[in-house]
Amino acid sequence: DGLCAEGLGLSRSQLTMGTLLQGRAASSSAEHWPEFAPRSLGDAPALRELLLRPLRQSDGPSGEGGECGYVSLLAQLSHAPPLEPATFAAQLAAGSGGAKITAVVERRENGALVGCGTVLRDCHVTDETPYDVALIEDVVVDASMRGTGLGGALVNALLDIAAFAGARKAVLNCKESTVGFYRRCGLASTGEVNLAVYFGDAQRSSAGDRDDS
Repeated sequence: DGLCAEGLGLSRSQLTMGTLLQGRAASSSAEHWPEFAPRSLGDAPALRELLLRPLRQSDGPSGEGGECGYVSLLAQLSHAPPLEPATFAAQLAAGSGGAKITAVVERRENGALVGCGTVLRDCHVTDETPYDVALIEDVVVDASMRGTGLGGALVNALLDIAAFAGARKAVLNCKESTVGFYRRCGLASTGEVNLAVYFGDAQRSSAGDRDDS
């Protein structure tokens, strides 16, 4: 039960939120994970100079962005130990064309990464459609861009990617402190509570998991 789980070090702070994806464009071939072309995130002044694109190998430990690379960005959400370039490349290759797609947001002027998020196919569904539900995770907005509207634009773009992949519904897990933000993005609580534990030094920080509009 809950008390037993908490005694084992599990946290009850992860809440599940979701939304139906009706009205968003879908691929005519949902069984194939889509590649998406780089795109703008909007015409607002803060978003105009940003570009959403797929994660690539140069975003890793030896990428042009240096400290602004993907691993450093992800560390603003949770503990992200250093990765060797070969390890990052192998992980990227394993996910390519498979069950997930990671999108990053870069500044057009210098390629620095200021946001990211991942969409996962969820195969644990009872519907005959194989990828009916998509799971969104690791949504991060760089500290320099919080409060600019990037968070909402990024979540909306991830929902579009999930819909294009053929998902009918998208879900994500979040802290109670960010429920208001995700509600403004159109998601609603499912009433489910997830338990999580982080090992060793892998303690989730509040830097990347905060209310950003």
